[in-house]
Amino acid sequence: MNSSLIRRIAVRVERPLMQSDEVAVRLACNLAKEAGASVQALAYATNVLSSQTGEVDGSLASAKAELEAWAQEAGAPIVVHDRTNFAEGIGETFATLLQLCDLGILGVPAQQSAGFRMIASTAIFNGGPVLFLPENKTPPNSFSRIMVGWKTGAAASRALKAAIALAGIDSEIVIAQIEEPNTLRADELGIEATHFAAAHGVRAQFHAIPAQGRNAHAALVDAAEEFEADVLATGAIRHGPIHQSLFGSVTRDILEDGFDRPTLLVG
Repeated sequence: MNSSLIRRIAVRVERPLMQSDEVAVRLACNLAKEAGASVQALAYATNVLSSQTGEVDGSLASAKAELEAWAQEAGAPIVVHDRTNFAEGIGETFATLLQLCDLGILGVPAQQSAGFRMIASTAIFNGGPVLFLPENKTPPNSFSRIMVGWKTGAAASRALKAAIALAGIDSEIVIAQIEEPNTLRADELGIEATHFAAAHGVRAQFHAIPAQGRNAHAALVDAAEEFEADVLATGAIRHGPIHQSLFGSVTRDILEDGFDRPTLLVG
């Protein structure tokens, strides 16, 4: 990780804590230790039924003790916040914290609730870069290969910059552009993006990926598997309903289809 670019990492956890929360917090603490950064943890309940069962302690004190134990094990500083502003929605609360952090991390539960999708969407478009971690896959402590889905525009540029910040000293970035119909040449700006990464000390390579009848999301997922990428990074764009119904949306497909690997979304 580029320690000069990441100083504060935000995580959001449920109360009581879930398996997906542990995955997110442990990685955040490991990355913070490596970068000399701090972890800002926001702990509040969105699942009202689970918080009222009484089977597990869902108090802030219980969550705080467990989060601090994980941080101490990793050797990273952590600050645990409660949801103090109830004028904001459940997604806006995390987005507000993320606005003053360099990276957000969310553990993705096996069963995604409407509340999780709301938090995820609001954080992406109103907060900052968010790294999503599937709870059923243990992420590496450092990422050796990051694939960036490239398409000329501000969103892809922000995704590339976030990937550079996440990359370690020995990491490599694969800049992958899905070939569109009737495209005769690779995007020169995509190739130039490899030089931009190199200027920040990160090895990079550019690849044009044939669509072969797949939508952009499916093509990127297949390419990430082929290149054995630890993380798939892509810009997130909010389209209107008419555009989405006609042309689809990579962001919508990712949020609805789920995450098969660590995925960095940047609005």
